[in-house]
Amino acid sequence: MTEFKAKLEAIESRRKEVARIREGLDQFLPPIEAQNLAATIGRIVWRVDGEIDRLLKDPLITAFYEYDGLFFTPRGTTQFHRAFDGIHILRCLDSDRLNSFFRGRSPASGIRCLIQDLDTHVWEVAVRRMNWEEEGHLGVLGKEVVAAVIEDVEERRKQNPTPQPLTSQEQAFFRSYEKALWELWQEDLAARMNPRPSAPPQETPQPVSEQGPSVSGS
Repeated sequence: MTEFKAKLEAIESRRKEVARIREGLDQFLPPIEAQNLAATIGRIVWRVDGEIDRLLKDPLITAFYEYDGLFFTPRGTTQFHRAFDGIHILRCLDSDRLNSFFRGRSPASGIRCLIQDLDTHVWEVAVRRMNWEEEGHLGVLGKEVVAAVIEDVEERRKQNPTPQPLTSQEQAFFRSYEKALWELWQEDLAARMNPRPSAPPQETPQPVSEQGPSVSGS
């Protein structure tokens, strides 16, 4: 299958899924609102696919990671980075999922919750793409941010050697940073095991004699 044909089939698959979602939204929204929301969902997943395509164009990504439309998995490890592509995001929006957004809520509140959930996918894959291009890893936190948090925690510990127990919100906050630190460690390990190829040395041009090259006869 050619790349062009594959892209056409992917577009058609997204179109069918958006049409299905549009029908599912009819039970919660007036027809025009359902149509507009379905169109918005289509634009959101298009943005997601654009970010993922940009990552997959980097040969180092395909060299170091396997991607199945859901996760980037570093080769030789069990770690993974979530990055749902457009078609998988759309397929997740089945009748039960749509019902979870709208049942018991006003239409406006249901729409807001749905868009916020989809925006999470956009944010996540965009941040992973930017961190890959700028820092060489697929984590959602930059190395400077993680280092700053660690430094702040250590400083607080010095000031208060017997701290109070963390609240549930603080525990959830630091769990997310622990996950990010683990991802960064895995990225660093992968980079050490599979260093990026360095650029070939440039040849220094040799000076050319004003008389031109000599030609010797055989």
